[in-house]
Amino acid sequence: MTISDWRERDDFLDPGERPDLESCVREAVHLMPSVQPVGVAFVTEDEIVVAASANATEVLGRSVIGETVTELLGRSAAALMASARPVPVTIADTDLELRAHRSRTGPVVVEGCMTDRSEIDAAVVIGNVVRHIGAVGGLDELLRSAATSVQEVLGFDRVWVYRFDQEFNERVVAESVIGDLEPFLGLRFEEGDIPAQARALFLENRVRIVRDATRNSITLEPSPLPDGRWLDTSDLTLRGVSPIHLTYLRNMNVTASASLAIVVNGALWGLISGHHYSGPRLLDSNAEYLAGLISDLVSMQVASIEEIGRADIRRAHGHDVAEVLSAVGAGESVLDGLVEREQQLLRIADATGCSARLGGRTRSVGSVPPAPVQNAIFRYLDADCGETARDGPVQIESLGAVVGEAVGHETVAAGVLALLLSRDVGNWIVWYRPEVIETVTYSYRPDLDVEVDGLNPHNSFAKYAATVRGRCTPWGDAAEVASELRSALGAIVFQQTEHLARSAAALRVANLELDRFAYVAAHDLNEPLRGIGNYVDLLREDFGGVLGGDGVM
Repeated sequence: MTISDWRERDDFLDPGERPDLESCVREAVHLMPSVQPVGVAFVTEDEIVVAASANATEVLGRSVIGETVTELLGRSAAALMASARPVPVTIADTDLELRAHRSRTGPVVVEGCMTDRSEIDAAVVIGNVVRHIGAVGGLDELLRSAATSVQEVLGFDRVWVYRFDQEFNERVVAESVIGDLEPFLGLRFEEGDIPAQARALFLENRVRIVRDATRNSITLEPSPLPDGRWLDTSDLTLRGVSPIHLTYLRNMNVTASASLAIVVNGALWGLISGHHYSGPRLLDSNAEYLAGLISDLVSMQVASIEEIGRADIRRAHGHDVAEVLSAVGAGESVLDGLVEREQQLLRIADATGCSARLGGRTRSVGSVPPAPVQNAIFRYLDADCGETARDGPVQIESLGAVVGEAVGHETVAAGVLALLLSRDVGNWIVWYRPEVIETVTYSYRPDLDVEVDGLNPHNSFAKYAATVRGRCTPWGDAAEVASELRSALGAIVFQQTEHLARSAAALRVANLELDRFAYVAAHDLNEPLRGIGNYVDLLREDFGGVLGGDGVM
């Protein structure tokens, strides 16, 4: 799901429809017709208020529908519309930070957030963060530093970092906690904890703060708007919170939360998350801005560290690729050359076995499954993976889930990395890895079935260990190294094809020369042969009687 297409899904629940655990994956979070209870919002068309949060009259001390922005905010209105940052005001004895922006569905939305004024010195915080995060060594140290820095800025009891895997399951990889709170480090959250549309929103708005999880969101009235449109609330700082998520937080006694996106190469890599347990946190825009800055700095550092890691891997495996290519270039065939350098071929993908099929022939090295299982894998790749394999190697971590014949062979081939060389003739290189038995510590009891507030959320945050089998380690950077091998093999095959083409052309020329020689030779020999034939006829006529029967023959 990407930024450009996720709103076009046609299976969203109706805006405001209360989801349950199964339907929350279809909740229209971008059309949430509510705001958090720590503020107020109103929607304007041509500066006239056409909708407002249900608490607007109470907070602002007057009715708002039909009023103009200037009538409501006075001189603050002009400052608000001209500012790119929140504007602090006091209205009806309430301190608010006002923000204005144009919704994706058209109207201008003004929201006012109740805050506790922060005394954070932004310059000092930024300087410390830049020095600290910029000086860290590896990825683990960076993420621990990020958790500590965000905790200092937000004042939360707990801040942790979790990373997404390829299936968007999350694992806690760093943490900073106050007091004797039970650690989350190492816990695993299932993919459904953060639905796809919520993950997509993090790519657009990288900071999400729930300042008060103890109270329900306040509805926007009317919803939909008078013209029948639903307001896109994606960009609201005070966008309402899903009732499922609120119940989830309350089950853990959380009173305020925060989530900051770590985005690497345009994809959601992970989140820096925080929980507070001792009351709401009315964070102002200064704290929010600094937390977002830390998120951006961490994102850049993660990207840099991972790129350096990939470069190191490419260098480490560059010699192996070169050795295999050298053997291919010198071999009688590409297939024979590939398997000649067994150890180098396996190291390219950090695999324990490999099978290559070219031109209908198959050769294997290392630990591989039986031939019938290999054939089943090739059939699956030919039938289901040809198109996707054009863009890069096929990565399968749980082979038994897609190839039934592979079940029972996980100690040899729990997962495969498959490199397509030519779809037309079904040429593949397939690397194998065995299963890695892993004990996963879940963040909740998946087997519990407890009804809370009409919902069935993950009601227990107790650790729950489960053993995961039948999977290999993720292929990761091995796929990139394999792609480099394919590119280089393509160049060698192209050179060999050119050589064959040149040889064929030379052979055609030689055949033409031979044809010409044969024609000339036949013509030149024709006359002498006729002379010899005439002479034989004369001998037969003049001396036939002398030669006898045998001589005439």
